[in-house]
Parts: sequence; C-alpha cells; structure tokens
Amino acid sequence: MEKKRIGFDLDGVLYPWHDVVYDLYKNTDYIGGDDRKSFWKEFLKNEGSIFVCNILADMSLFGKYQMNTKIKDMLNRLKKNYDIFFVSQRPNEVYIITIRWLKDVGLYEDNLYLTDDKTVMSRILNLDYFVEDRPGNVDQLKSIVKTFIVSAPFNMDYYDEDVIRLNYTIDLEDYL
Repeated sequence: MEKKRIGFDLDGVLYPWHDVVYDLYKNTDYIGGDDRKSFWKEFLKNEGSIFVCNILADMSLFGKYQMNTKIKDMLNRLKKNYDIFFVSQRPNEVYIITIRWLKDVGLYEDNLYLTDDKTVMSRILNLDYFVEDRPGNVDQLKSIVKTFIVSAPFNMDYYDEDVIRLNYTIDLEDYL
C-alpha cells in the first residue's frame, strides 16, 4: 500500500519563526505591541514594508533556533507511515541554510521545496495533507488537500469548517 503524503510549512509550523522575530524586535520601536498577538497583527499589517523586507533579508534568522524536540520526534514517528515533504515560501537564498537546519535534526531526505505557490507544489507532490499557519495559504490549499491550521497569534480569528485547527503542530498525530 502506498504511503499517504504530508506537506509541512516550515516557518510557524516546524520552525519557531514567530519566536525568532518576536524575540529580536519586541523591545524595539520598529513594531508596537505589548504582547505576541498585537505584535503579530501589526507585523502582518506592515508586510511588504522596508522593515519586514529587512527581516526577511537577514539569512541568519532562518536557522537561528532548533526544532522543538516534540515536533522532531513526531516527524520521525510519522516518517514510518507517511512520506514527509517540507514546502515553504522561504526565499531561495536560504535554501542551503534550510537544508543544513533539516540535516541537523536528521530530517532532510531531498524533500525540501521552496516555492511561491504551495497549491501548485501540493499538486505536483500529490499531497494528501498539508499543515500550515497562514490563513491565506490555508484558503488556497483547502480545495486541493486536507488542510490543518496551526494556531498562531495572528490566525486565531480564522475559522473554516473544512479546516482542522491544531493548537500545536504535534496535535496532528491525533487526526491522522
């Protein structure tokens, strides 16, 4: 029997991107916000600004933190019964950093795809499931693949009856 195929977003799902950026800028004047939720709402409102583009240009941020051990253990368990793919909208410039990060946790197996369009890549990879945190991506993915949204400060208002909300990435195992 052929294994089911799972696509995982990286930043905010497997990589603690939100912690990296929040920790770096929470005590600066760049973005206001007294807590994570208001910080991220403000951050996303400024997406495309020079400030946000400068954050994305800092290559060191894409490999600064390690993967949570519970997430790593979950992925290793899932690998036994599922084909795992990492599908991210990270810029191509961080491809090597991302491979190194995945290798450091023993998860790189030529299964990393950086793309502007996760729906196209999901079709190409023939994914059965996709785990994502950004509502815009979830809206695009849900019509072609069973989609899960991982809770984040900026997506708590998102609801769709066809999308399963995961409080934490590791909750995925409860639904497979």
